[in-house]
Amino acid sequence: MQMPTQLTQVDGMMTDQLPTSDRGLMYGDGLFETMRLQAGQYSHLEQHLQRLLAGCRQLSIPVSPETIESQLQSFLTKLQHQALDNAVIKLIITRGSGGRGYQPPADEKPRIILQSHPLPARLSHYQQHGITCITARQTVASPAVLPGVKHLNRLEQVLASIELQQASQRHEDIQEALMVDTAGRLLEGTRSNVFLAREDSLFTPSIAEAGIAGIMRQLVLALAEQRGWSLVVGQLPVTQIQDFQEMFVCNSIIGIWPVNCVSVAGQEILFPQHRFAREIQQVLA
Repeated sequence: MQMPTQLTQVDGMMTDQLPTSDRGLMYGDGLFETMRLQAGQYSHLEQHLQRLLAGCRQLSIPVSPETIESQLQSFLTKLQHQALDNAVIKLIITRGSGGRGYQPPADEKPRIILQSHPLPARLSHYQQHGITCITARQTVASPAVLPGVKHLNRLEQVLASIELQQASQRHEDIQEALMVDTAGRLLEGTRSNVFLAREDSLFTPSIAEAGIAGIMRQLVLALAEQRGWSLVVGQLPVTQIQDFQEMFVCNSIIGIWPVNCVSVAGQEILFPQHRFAREIQQVLA
């Protein structure tokens, strides 16, 4: 019998039912983390929880680390019973149910949702052979109200992902869409952070005004500091990426994907080198 690859737990119960009064559904009032289950364990769990709890404090969602950790352990036990060792895990925290208006109820009861999903197809293929990127027409508003926070309001990424979906139907190697802010500066991918390299120096866009503080981005930044690599975190017009020799994108699920080519304003920009990407892959695999 084939084991299920998609499971859902809501507040400790195995169900895919959610009240229509949930504020995450009604207002995007919540946060999420996307983690990788690898060899039966949550990868980089400490970093994910730190970011999630920081977001909860920012949104004033009253949830304790102990409650989240208990739910994670309960879900892990269920995954083990289904012999699921490798998967994508999504952890969602909403403010819970309450009222028609924006004002939260006085007795907030946050809801914790956990889901498992299959890993993306051809994951290792793109890690080895690299991908092609487009540049999305959809921009990211900057400065954002909550820069770096993985809240549930992600319509800009949804619209850019529709562009990516249409492009990938034409060519399967197109696996990411780069997003720029309203000033035309490179910011991130629809689901990833971006790094560029020139000679012995790494560059990554600043997320001080907009963007996501990715866990894999944090790990790459820490590795760069450990290795003593020259590193610049700043702003870059997307048209200037042609001045670099290497690009890669990263997140907690895909790891490091080298980028071979990016389409910017009808121009194909090639990245012939993958030196940093290969070294980082070896360390963070």
